[in-house]
Amino acid sequence: MIKFFRKIRQKLLSEGKTGKYFKYAIGEIVLVVIGILIALQINNWNEKNQQREKEKVILKNLKTSLEKDILTHDFHIQAYEKSKYSIQFLIEFMEKDYRFTDSLKYHFGRTTYLWNPSIQLEIFENLKSVGFDIISNKNLKENILSYYSFATTDFITAKNRYDDIMSNASSNILNTRFRAFWNGNYDTFRKTGNADDLNAEMEPNDFESLKKDNEYLYFLRSLKNQHYWFAERNNVMAKKKAENLLLMVNQELLEIE
Repeated sequence: MIKFFRKIRQKLLSEGKTGKYFKYAIGEIVLVVIGILIALQINNWNEKNQQREKEKVILKNLKTSLEKDILTHDFHIQAYEKSKYSIQFLIEFMEKDYRFTDSLKYHFGRTTYLWNPSIQLEIFENLKSVGFDIISNKNLKENILSYYSFATTDFITAKNRYDDIMSNASSNILNTRFRAFWNGNYDTFRKTGNADDLNAEMEPNDFESLKKDNEYLYFLRSLKNQHYWFAERNNVMAKKKAENLLLMVNQELLEIE
């Protein structure tokens, strides 16, 4: 093609058609520039498609991760509903001065559940290494950062605070009032592997004295409030954030596909 254009230019020069030569040369330059621009446009389009494919893979992985997070949040919300119920049940039971029944040991056991939720961070770490700019939707990117910022700061802080409360109670309050911390039907759990089959239990040394024990009753009443602020509230917030983010991810995947 270049040889063809060169022959035309040489013919125009040999015929003394200088004006036509320059016009032709300018036209040729314009064609070359247009060709370069088209090539650049195609290259940009290919790069954009490749980026969108990478983004699609990341969003699909994020979707899977969020779905697992939501299941985890649901599990802990249900577990802490039982714990909250047992705390309130014991407060009312002892305030009404009822006699000890064997089933109370399971309620005492449930009051000591540790908050051990988890938010999967693998996809977040992957995004950090790839770069958050791969997420083309600005609003979605901001919500991803918001969710994982909550997961690595407020969520963890609340978990640690609640764990500290229970650890302190185990060493300074429960140790002198109960026969053991976290007895349970572990043999049954080992056989089934089903968390629903696991029942922690704690039997008081002297239930009649415990009913009048102001230090323990203060701990139990306070635990009900701490349970809300550090466990229940944060689990619910995490689930709501995960659900909202999952909805946005699904919408973005529909746009990309």
